[in-house]
Amino acid sequence: MRGRAERVDAERGGDERGASMIMALVFVTVFGMTMAATLGYADQGFRTDRAVQERQSSLYGAGGALDMAIGAMRGDLEWGAADEACRTLPVVLTDGRRAEVTCTARGDAGAVRERSMRVGAPADVPSHAILTNSRPAEPGIAQAGGTLPVSGAVVASSSIVIANGGTLDAGRAPVHAGGACAVGQIVSRPAAVCNAPTTNEISDALTRVGAPTVARPAVRRVPSCPGRNAYVALAPGQYDDAAPLTALTDGSCPGVVVHLLPGTFWFNFSQRGLAAQWRITDPTADVIAGTAKDWTPGPWRSRPTIPLAGACDAEHLSGALLVFSRESALYVGAAHNVEACASAAPEGQRIAIYGPSASTGAPAEQVQTRCVVLARGCPFIMVTGWRVGATSQLRVHGTVLAPSGAIGIDFARGGQAQFDRGVLVRSVATWGSPSAGLSPVFAVPASASAIPDRVVELVVTIDGVRHGRALVRFGDGGGDTPGATVTISEWNVVL
Repeated sequence: MRGRAERVDAERGGDERGASMIMALVFVTVFGMTMAATLGYADQGFRTDRAVQERQSSLYGAGGALDMAIGAMRGDLEWGAADEACRTLPVVLTDGRRAEVTCTARGDAGAVRERSMRVGAPADVPSHAILTNSRPAEPGIAQAGGTLPVSGAVVASSSIVIANGGTLDAGRAPVHAGGACAVGQIVSRPAAVCNAPTTNEISDALTRVGAPTVARPAVRRVPSCPGRNAYVALAPGQYDDAAPLTALTDGSCPGVVVHLLPGTFWFNFSQRGLAAQWRITDPTADVIAGTAKDWTPGPWRSRPTIPLAGACDAEHLSGALLVFSRESALYVGAAHNVEACASAAPEGQRIAIYGPSASTGAPAEQVQTRCVVLARGCPFIMVTGWRVGATSQLRVHGTVLAPSGAIGIDFARGGQAQFDRGVLVRSVATWGSPSAGLSPVFAVPASASAIPDRVVELVVTIDGVRHGRALVRFGDGGGDTPGATVTISEWNVVL
């Protein structure tokens, strides 16, 4: 019996051990399968986390690259301009990957030119640094060699003729000619436009400036020279004889300071041709029109010390208006300084020199009729050192409005001139290049330059895959403060 019982117990033990082994195998199998699944899920989780991290890194990298591009472009007027190639910016991200921001200019060059020429200037500033309305047969701008620096828009109703390898440099301002012009000799933004209608532009510009109302003032007489190194004050009024004015400034009265007091001067000379010029050919003479600045006028026979530049106050409310009618003209053949400052009126244009024409509605007796065919002899303003061998300095702080008159500047023979509030004249002729101290020669204040906003589309790629886009507008004002404002109208950073 005992042996049988022992055998039964042994069989039971074996069955229990077998069951245990089976259960162990089942556990191991299930555990293994569970662990495999768990590890698979973990691996998938790790991969997902890594992908998310890479995605976030790409998003941050794309945003950072766009920010870097915007920061780099702000101060560069050329980068993103409507008519310029928009260069690419390479960027190395913090994780070592390489990104690239490409740029496409979205501004319209036609709109740029329209804005610059029509509505860019403040109310008291002309829209152009140079505007000429000569007849089709005569050049509006005739430049014989050298570089003519201009700061502001330029428009000529007829051709622009540049000889002897010269350059008309308008910088970032537009240049527009109704006749032929050599685009390769003109620096402008956008590229110069030739043989295109200019009638509306010129009409709008002249309307913008308007014409001052000049009543016939009382006739004044010019005093004779009081002696060497004297101060002579001229009262506002009408001056109908060029000879006594010339007698003060042709070397017969050495060291003289002729001060045109604030007010209106109507030069209505009775002479004809070259005799109708007020000739300033004394290198020791100063002629100052307007409110004195940094010097004390008078007394009558004592010569004050006159600064070479800034001798009249361009910001004073009381300045001078010089009106030239009939064949009256100003010839600066040598002078220490000839300077005129217009009135700084709270409203309206600041006109310093006015040569009335029939197109401005002026009475016939006020119309400027001086010829412009022979540029050296006929401009109503001529600046040169020809036959004198001395430097001539002319500075005009105010607009020159003379639709029937011409301006000639012979830089090659000592003439130096600066017009800092635009000229609207029949034509302009120059020879050679100005000195660096009087550059630009023709200008309007920076706020009138109407540098158009740059509008650009930026696209960032990382390792060749596009990751973001932005549409950005840079407000450049007059060009002195590029990127002063930045407006982001679209921003999209995605995978």
